Amino acid sequence: IFWEFDTHLQEKRTLFFSGGKSSQTVSNLTAQTAYEISAWAKTALGDSPISFEHVVTLGTTPAIPNLKVKAINQTAVECSWTGPFNVVYAVYYATSFVELYRDPRSEE
Repeated sequence: IFWEFDTHLQEKRTLFFSGGKSSQTVSNLTAQTAYEISAWAKTALGDSPISFEHVVTLGTTPAIPNLKVKAINQTAVECSWTGPFNVVYAVYYATSFVELYRDPRSEE
């Protein structure tokens, strides 16, 4: 089973199972997010054609935080935000948007 989504952080996973298993719950996904799920069979002779499904998880995502960032010296910035209290926040940073998208660093 393979799933992927591409919003801020790309999530991509592949799980392998023995031939006797015919179902699997994929958990710890993001609420209200579109995923592409695929499955295929693999043997020593090769792979089967791939079966694809598009699914959107249920639930709602938290409201976007109101982020403020201010340079405080040559090597540091101060980040502050407002938003819901019953969530976990993370601050991601990079030197460019492309780098932030591909390989973000975080402070949690």
